[in-house]
Amino acid sequence: MSGQAKAIQDQFERLEKKKQVLFLLISSLTPEIYSQQPSASSWSVGQAANHIYLSERLSFAYLRKKLSYPETIPTYHPKSWGGILLIKAVFFTHFK
Repeated sequence: MSGQAKAIQDQFERLEKKKQVLFLLISSLTPEIYSQQPSASSWSVGQAANHIYLSERLSFAYLRKKLSYPETIPTYHPKSWGGILLIKAVFFTHFK
């Protein structure tokens, strides 16, 4: 395994561990707390957990689809980093 592949695998494993800790925390909640919305404009723990689950599932399905047709994957371009930096910048804002 190359150094970059190893780094990606390590990061994936750290994320999986964090996800397991999150699921343990969620499973200890009562149904009332699990479904309670802090305010009308906020999500409950259950809604947030469902969103994370569906996002992960659909992302993996999209990756599987894209990887099944490797010739359609665009080649790397330095401008790609601009998009990544823009996405990271959005995460530091309060936009939902």
